[in-house]
Amino acid sequence: MTVLQMKCFVNLATTKKLTDTANSFNLNTSTLSKSIDHMEDELSAKLFHKKQNKLELTNEGRIVYPSLQYIVKEYDELLLYMDRFTSTRRTAVNAAMIFHQPRMIELLLGFSKQNDDIDMTITEASATDIQAMLDTSSVDVAVIYEELLEKKYPYTFPIRRDKLVAVVGRDHPLAKRARISVSELKEETFFLFKGDGLMYRFLVHTCISGGFVPREAHSNLRINTIMECVKANEGVSLIIENTLNCLDRKNVVVLPLVENPEVTLSMFFPVVYLTETHEKLMASLNGECQ
Repeated sequence: MTVLQMKCFVNLATTKKLTDTANSFNLNTSTLSKSIDHMEDELSAKLFHKKQNKLELTNEGRIVYPSLQYIVKEYDELLLYMDRFTSTRRTAVNAAMIFHQPRMIELLLGFSKQNDDIDMTITEASATDIQAMLDTSSVDVAVIYEELLEKKYPYTFPIRRDKLVAVVGRDHPLAKRARISVSELKEETFFLFKGDGLMYRFLVHTCISGGFVPREAHSNLRINTIMECVKANEGVSLIIENTLNCLDRKNVVVLPLVENPEVTLSMFFPVVYLTETHEKLMASLNGECQ
């Protein structure tokens, strides 16, 4: 039994017409009919019967259909997978990146420069949008904090652990402390980054875990503006420590939290098989970020 025969069978089970399936595979109807006959001989079973000018699966046909459909699907996916290794065409890689990750963007651009056959496109987006991209496979690789996602994905590779810290003004009463508990901030006014819904939820839940609901300044501010508000002693913030590397930290104090809340920056690949490009990218980022 050939793959073409199996594909014809699966297609015919859907179209129910020899002419439609024959046209799909550029065959004449007599050739297609003989192909189905050969399958029936090999399986020692009648696969189709006529019903009101259409071909319907017999009981035996319905039994073998799921297995043949699976084989065809796996075969097509295998060809697609192998094409990544054998094709001489340039490879396009669409990468999605959570906000405030300049080092990761630098690494991805460096990877693209080192691999002339790869065209890299990078999009900065919220965790909510990136999750949608993963679910629809509209992105080849996503770099995002694993704890923010609402579901698991088969190919997930940790890059590094990042800590959540408190940021206060230089003259804040807690500024001289080596570390604080989240609960010590319960009377403060918070400026929290709301540009990413899932990250914002994580920040609020951190406060709730400390025994309080944060009292917020009702402003949807950019991260740089939040830092300016903290510098002016108008309130405090909770920020991923690594994010501070791309911000002006003058006149603010970064305080580790006793609870030590952490998130895992990871790579996600929404694919059935990892390609050579995926593995090269994974090795490149892991090698520099450990």
